[in-house]
Amino acid sequence: MQISKRMSITFKFLLNKRRANSQGEYPIVVRIFKDRLYKEYSLPYRVKEIHWDDKAQTILSGTPEREEITTAITSIRNKIRKHLLLAELDNSISISPQDIVDSLKGKKEDNTPKHRSTSIITYTRNYIQTLTQNGKVGNAMVYTCAINKLRAFVKTDNFSFEALTYKKLDEFHNYLVSEKVKMNTISVYMRTVRAVYNRAIKEGIVPVTSYPFTGYRVKNEKTPNRTLTVSEMQSIIN
Repeated sequence: MQISKRMSITFKFLLNKRRANSQGEYPIVVRIFKDRLYKEYSLPYRVKEIHWDDKAQTILSGTPEREEITTAITSIRNKIRKHLLLAELDNSISISPQDIVDSLKGKKEDNTPKHRSTSIITYTRNYIQTLTQNGKVGNAMVYTCAINKLRAFVKTDNFSFEALTYKKLDEFHNYLVSEKVKMNTISVYMRTVRAVYNRAIKEGIVPVTSYPFTGYRVKNEKTPNRTLTVSEMQSIIN
């Protein structure tokens, strides 16, 4: 079950076993809980119980339409997470399970304030200047390296936060790999870009609904433990 601790909202994908059809198929639903009460949203799919993994909350391999259903579940999961993230970042926003269900059904307009597009390149460079002025030269260097790589990838200074989609993150990652950048360095760059995005959301510069890192995993590569042997230490001393 997915949990937002601060909001005390949980949600779970499951089969509604009270609504079987004549073929023994159950509708897939997502239940959104708060204070022991819940609201339910039904996906436009039905499957048999033998094709459903209740623990993983997903379709088993070999199930008809598995790829399509899995994509739909992932999309809805990410939409719910974005609603919860918005509420966690902005204390003035109150959200209920019904609000989330209405949004999934398209019944409510997005009341998120409209934002003018802001260049992530320009925003980060301004932030780097602030870091430098505050004597945080090391941090400034990390942000500079990351944003320079992003700028080289997008080939423009006028690249908005909203343009940095999940797909664009993948393309950026692949670009860094093609440039022979080491995996752990790529991880630092991606985490730095994510930190920039989080900061911009908190400052109200970009809406949380545009957040591209939901479900995105920043990969690390284990660094082998390199301990010098006795002979190696002796050669250094000598």
